Amino acid sequence: MTVDVVAGRTADDWVGELDSTDRTDRLRALRSLAPMGVSVAPQVGRCLEHDDAAMRYLACSILGDLGSEAVKPFSNTLKRMVKTDPMKSTQMAAAYALCRGGEMEQYLATLTDRLEYPERGMACCAAELIGRLGPDAKDAVPALQKAYRTHKPGGGGDYHIGGAAKNALRKLGAVD
Repeated sequence: MTVDVVAGRTADDWVGELDSTDRTDRLRALRSLAPMGVSVAPQVGRCLEHDDAAMRYLACSILGDLGSEAVKPFSNTLKRMVKTDPMKSTQMAAAYALCRGGEMEQYLATLTDRLEYPERGMACCAAELIGRLGPDAKDAVPALQKAYRTHKPGGGGDYHIGGAAKNALRKLGAVD
């Protein structure tokens, strides 16, 4: 479902905020474009080159959420980002977008590898992005199961990671 207005503002209103000097305004504008659907993909896609890593991350994530039609025009940029973006979280978000764009086989490993990253936030984010891919990411089930076993709540690991892995397994339909 797409909408034409978010918080009383149209896409054109929000696009005008993408260049704001205020970071909060920029991020709010980008997030507010997301429910407007594929029609805003060009405006979201221009944020892939932003200096602010949070803007790049959100742009990748939103394009992925919008699906294949939104991702395709930015495929080359996203592939470069997976390899060269200085932020590992942005690399993951670019991989997520490419998976949603139909390149699951090539980019799912970027997400599953990060399940073992030593920083909790990175591993939890990887699990969340895999979960958003849904059942099509079935090849991630073994890595998610391992993350869950290693970090099962009450099992001695980091229960945040275990919980994120279990939630992703649920979204993939891999939990009884």
